[in-house]
Amino acid sequence: MRRLVDAERFARNSLRMAEGYERGRLFNTALLAGVLADQGNVEEAVQHASLAVHMSTNMRSIRTTVYLTDVYNRLLPYKDKDSVQALYRSTKGVGVKASAL
Repeated sequence: MRRLVDAERFARNSLRMAEGYERGRLFNTALLAGVLADQGNVEEAVQHASLAVHMSTNMRSIRTTVYLTDVYNRLLPYKDKDSVQALYRSTKGVGVKASAL
């Protein structure tokens, strides 16, 4: 559990970056969402994952798809929650395949 607390702290700190690093901000937001999902903080994880999905509409890359797929896989234990289902539906337009979920 200590490692997750440290990971969350580092992820939150990484979001304190200068403007102009939108790709890095997307990756750090997805990273934070994944850590929060691992901690069981589902609603906050979904908030950050939704933000990352929104950010990804302006940039496409394999790395973006990998990061988002990782978040969604970490949310699989909570797939029956309405907020997670809504998040999964929002991924259709950003390249994350439902089969990866």
